[in-house]
Amino acid sequence: MRQRPLRKPRRLRAAQRGVTATLLLAGCASPSAQPEAHVVVDFPAKVRARDIELAPRTLAKRARLVGSQLIVTVTPSGSGRLGVRTPDTCPVTVDLTNLTHGETRREVARRWIDVGPPRTDLGPGGKVRIEVRPGCSEAANGSITWSALEGKLRDMRTERRGFVLSGSLPTLPELFQLPLPHALVPVSPRHQGRVVLEARFTRGALSQVAKLELRALSRSRGLPNIPSSANVLLGGTGWQLLEPERDPGALQSHDGYSLLRPTHAGRWLLRSPEGTELSLRSAAYDQVPLDCTRAACHENLRGHAAGKMSDVLVRGLGGQLGADYAPECALGCHTLGEPGVPDGGFQHVADMLGVDVNQVGRYAELPTALQRLSNVGCLSCHGPGAIPEPSARSSILQSDVCAYCHDAPPRYGHVAAWQASEMSRAARHLPDPTRKDCARCHTTWGFLEGEAAAETPARSAPPAGTAHGLDCVTCHDVHQREARPALLRWPTLPASASHLDAGQFTTSRPCLTCHAPRPALGAERQAWPEASAAAIWLGRGGFARTAGPLTGPAPHATAPEGCLSCHVGSASGFERGENHGFQANPAACQRCHERPPPAPNYALEARALLGRLGERVPALRQLTTQAEGTAPHRDAGQLDVSTAVGRAAYNLLLLLEDPAHGIHNPDYAKLLLDHSEGMLRSTYEPEAHEPEALHDE
Repeated sequence: MRQRPLRKPRRLRAAQRGVTATLLLAGCASPSAQPEAHVVVDFPAKVRARDIELAPRTLAKRARLVGSQLIVTVTPSGSGRLGVRTPDTCPVTVDLTNLTHGETRREVARRWIDVGPPRTDLGPGGKVRIEVRPGCSEAANGSITWSALEGKLRDMRTERRGFVLSGSLPTLPELFQLPLPHALVPVSPRHQGRVVLEARFTRGALSQVAKLELRALSRSRGLPNIPSSANVLLGGTGWQLLEPERDPGALQSHDGYSLLRPTHAGRWLLRSPEGTELSLRSAAYDQVPLDCTRAACHENLRGHAAGKMSDVLVRGLGGQLGADYAPECALGCHTLGEPGVPDGGFQHVADMLGVDVNQVGRYAELPTALQRLSNVGCLSCHGPGAIPEPSARSSILQSDVCAYCHDAPPRYGHVAAWQASEMSRAARHLPDPTRKDCARCHTTWGFLEGEAAAETPARSAPPAGTAHGLDCVTCHDVHQREARPALLRWPTLPASASHLDAGQFTTSRPCLTCHAPRPALGAERQAWPEASAAAIWLGRGGFARTAGPLTGPAPHATAPEGCLSCHVGSASGFERGENHGFQANPAACQRCHERPPPAPNYALEARALLGRLGERVPALRQLTTQAEGTAPHRDAGQLDVSTAVGRAAYNLLLLLEDPAHGIHNPDYAKLLLDHSEGMLRSTYEPEAHEPEALHDE
């Protein structure tokens, strides 16, 4: 944990602690009517009673430990010195001279060493020099050994027995892939250049360990709403600050990047070397009104269910997140603001109030000003400042917003795993990402438009070149009306999954929406077989010889987590979030199969049958010449499933749309083949209808 210089202790506010302290300090329930005085020693952290040594003990009539405070009752004798020692703090000597009846004398026990608060915005490649302050004269005779727990401090060296440390932080090429675009650059914990150091102090048999965090950059959501006093990373050089004119020093150019430090709240207008203007709004977190759900704004969000993030600090301080919950380590994501930056966030305000969150026993003990800045609420994702201009509002859909906290491998690997998946690149092959029938399953905004959720009003397509795939909010809904696991969305099920119970496959429900074909398209009985993995897995979606629905076995539909029973991600070393890679892990098969069953591939047979159909319907021939692994629906038109030829083609394309059909449901894949072949052997439709089996767009 980082350490801060100790301040005067704040007044006890909790009722229990306040009453206890009042009784003790007033001498209530004293077994004697003799004169008494009190000594209060404040420790920097909670200590165990057995670790406290009083000398001489004869001077102490009574002693009680209340949280991190030691309260000792003494007899005012006009002389004497009381010593207080613990293994983790410098010795405290209290002079009892001239102590009178009813008087309280306060002392502070300091740690052996103080490494200071975290340092942020030191800059890529920034040079650091840390001077450790000894807590007392005895500590100055000890020594400190440094080691890196996370990251690497380049050219690390020490002086004065380790009380001075110097080195440099990771450089820009170590943090990002260059060159950076001339734009606002999102910064996640993975790209902050974070270095965590451990300082181990020793003095004879005594020892103490302290941690210090150094960061090259402040985090950034990539949104035009930015916190005051936190550096903003801009790609490239040559930027011009147009507004405000009175603060030109706020913008600095470096080798390959620029940094803007908004020193006050307001609008910051910049121009890139290409002439593109970038408008930013800065504000301090503690100055932003938290009335987002007021009338005429987001009143519809009042009825939304509070997710687990909305009270995460409450639960953490209440012990519901485990005995090892360390509030100070969680402040960067369980409260507002960047620790180490004067941005009006939780840590900044706590420092100004003299509150050490590690000494807080319950959430109710926090001052109102800190409760207002705690937990995860609107500003945690949207940032401080004004509502962005319309052209920039789509940026809230990007996973960079979630990466602000969920991209800190190896512990939080959610975003890193997602970035390595096909989901993050789902829009890369789209000739036109704004085309809604493609964007529906290949882009985030298209998916949300297709769902038309009440909390997601109609949006125009994002600016050209920004639709890059399916982001976190495709599957997760932080504005949900009913509390669901992991904030997962509850989209409408496709026709091939409409038979499922409402509670089945809760974690996989978002997958089914896009990984299944759409139903028949209106009066002309047209259908387009698109992604089919979910349909084949469920043994549904095809046509029987009789032209009715083809229903078959679904052995894997009993898997409790649905898709995520097998698509758990590959071995990545992440403690959390590995399943966001969505890769099928063969090891998952062993939970049900002693040996993985064979996985037949019927693609060659399906293409051969399509070739036979192409002899009668020339428009189908293009599908037989597609490159292996290409999704057929990229080139196919709309099939007329009122004809046997159209239904047979639909079944075959349904099979080919799922490259893993032999694993998902080989029996149903075989049924699709058999019924398609049966249709071809049956009496053909009249010749006049055959050319209509496939329609170009």
